[in-house]
Amino acid sequence: MPSELDASLAQLNEEAVLSWVEKEIQEGHKPQQIITKLREGMSEIGKKFERHEFFLTDLMIAASIFTKAMDLIKPILEVKSSSIEGLVVIGTPKGDIHDIGKNILIALLEVE
Repeated sequence: MPSELDASLAQLNEEAVLSWVEKEIQEGHKPQQIITKLREGMSEIGKKFERHEFFLTDLMIAASIFTKAMDLIKPILEVKSSSIEGLVVIGTPKGDIHDIGKNILIALLEVE
């Protein structure tokens, strides 16, 4: 069942998403739990795109909202003190719209 956070993201409601993220942080939810809800919202957006309910501009708006939400979450991410197990290099051409997926992947890798 969708939470209000991922449902707000799936509706492209930036104000509601950022408000929910701030509320979840204040309530002490783990960053990974919040990011999971955001990821579920992004998944729903992808489904809407596949069903031709959303278009490329909607994906770009969703990515912008996701990025702003991640900016709120990053300060509370737990940094693991373990040694580095590997290195991931990710990139896209400057200005390319495919940086949406790249940014989502980076956010997810940062918390794992």
